[in-house]
Amino acid sequence: MNRSDMMRFGGLLSLVGMTIAADYAKKSPDQIASDVKAGKAVILDVREQTEWDEGHLDQAKSLPLSTIQESKGKLDKANLFPEGKKVYLHCKSGIRCLKAANLLEKQGIKTEAIKAPYDDLKKAFAN
Repeated sequence: MNRSDMMRFGGLLSLVGMTIAADYAKKSPDQIASDVKAGKAVILDVREQTEWDEGHLDQAKSLPLSTIQESKGKLDKANLFPEGKKVYLHCKSGIRCLKAANLLEKQGIKTEAIKAPYDDLKKAFAN
């Protein structure tokens, strides 16, 4: 195995580790919207600020993935991750929120990534 093959293999192991550490929420977009509207959960949008500015869920708070990556564990935990509430993470297509969930898990923060695309969430929260 040459160096290039080893790097690809290492990247694959990293990706596999990522999917094992955090998981996607098991609930549908409608169930997630219901939880948030009922005050049982909060939803954090991990898309970047420019995407947030183009449109976002009224019930969501912005927490860009880049902010999580740069935070080094110094996030406003009381405001972003209220005790006793489920915390859902969403992005455009479900990839970045899984990365964010893994980073937050390493900081001891339990969240659930939403696999459903942003457009599906918009429809669920509009109901």
